[in-house]
Amino acid sequence: MKINWKILVAVVLMVGAIAWTVNSIRSTSYNGTNLNFEVGGGTVTMTNPSSEPVPVRLTGALNRSFSVSSTIDGVPRISVREGTSPNIINLIEFELPPGVSEFTITRGSDVTFSADTNTSLKATVHAANTGTKIKVLAVFLLGVLFYISYTSDHRWLYTLLGKEPSSKLHSKPYTGEHDANMRAYGDNRPK
Repeated sequence: MKINWKILVAVVLMVGAIAWTVNSIRSTSYNGTNLNFEVGGGTVTMTNPSSEPVPVRLTGALNRSFSVSSTIDGVPRISVREGTSPNIINLIEFELPPGVSEFTITRGSDVTFSADTNTSLKATVHAANTGTKIKVLAVFLLGVLFYISYTSDHRWLYTLLGKEPSSKLHSKPYTGEHDANMRAYGDNRPK
């Protein structure tokens, strides 16, 4: 059996793209005391089981400011620069109220959530732009499937339709004998 390496590489790329997309759109959960995790660009659902608010901070790297949208009262919308060069950070500090609350990084990236507390918090980070990622994956998969079909001369389509490719229908195996009925313009062979 001959292996078509082009098709094998295309299948590996398809599997890799599917795995990357599934990994990038799934929600990630964290729980415990002294939480510290990467927020990304999605919505974060926080659960504070205590009856008291807990101080938390959102920190952005370097000179990049970020914005936050939240259901929590008193959360600043835009980060504030703190520190001196080269230790400049962008920061939003707020009190996480008891119960369930949400916030979303609306602009910016590389934002880290941290809470230095003995209260066991729960956090679920929901991925952002899931619809866009799924659409890009679908277009990529269709392109790879067409490439595989093109590379294999669309044999699967003929098998599915129960037909033979037209190149096979019109060709006859060579037997070494001339066909008596075969004529062409300018044929000078004896009749």
